[in-house]
Parts: sequence; structure tokens; C-alpha cells
Amino acid sequence: MFLANSDIHITTSEEEARGLTVLEAFASGIPVRAPRSGGVVENIVKGWNGYLYTPQSADDFAHKLQNLIGNSILCRHMGECPQSSLDQYSWDNAVHTLVSLWQELICKSQTVLQPLHPLLSMVNSTADVRS
Repeated sequence: MFLANSDIHITTSEEEARGLTVLEAFASGIPVRAPRSGGVVENIVKGWNGYLYTPQSADDFAHKLQNLIGNSILCRHMGECPQSSLDQYSWDNAVHTLVSLWQELICKSQTVLQPLHPLLSMVNSTADVRS
């Protein structure tokens, strides 16, 4: 709601892990200005969906903000581009990634247990004999 009425999203936090507000801005079609630090740097591509500024640099911040304010065509274009990059954060993709990770871990654990398989069989057969 709030983002839909904005032209530019600016975040000043230098310690974002993922930058959820940045992703929300992308989903709303708004270009982003954020400090070049933390997890947001993974999401922002210079000139495509926003600009990163040097933390603690008022001059760099002002210069890059002026680039967006002074160019409505660039601003609109930068707002349209990132929506396609949000697919990687869909629930379908999250579930697929999680299942793939589980499958990989299961395969690795089976590889580790395979050399022990004959020993496990001997232990099981010995237990059967004792019963």
C-alpha cells in the first residue's frame, strides 16, 4: 500500500541480512537506493533496478538520488525490471530448493553409510541369532 504511492524506495540500513523492504519495493515496481553493504548488494544491479551508494557518503547518496529524480524514464524502467527477478523468492522455488537440499543430504548420508552396510548386516544377524 505505502510503497505503491512511492516513486523511489530508499533504505539507509547498513546491516540488512536480505533486505525484505528492497524485495517489496521491487514487487511494487519501484527502483531502490540502498547502501553498498549487507545482503541488499545481492539484489541490486546498478542501473537496472536501483543504485547502491557508499555508506556514510552524503555526496554519493545525493548524486545517485539525483540520477533517479532527474530522469523519470530511467526511474520507470528501473521499476519494471526487477519484478522478473522476484521469481527466485516464490514459494514454489523455495520448496523446490528445500527438497533439492534434502535430496542432496540424503544421498550424501547414504554414501557415508554404504561402507558400514556389511557391518550393520552382521550386527542385525547376530541380534537375530541371540533372540
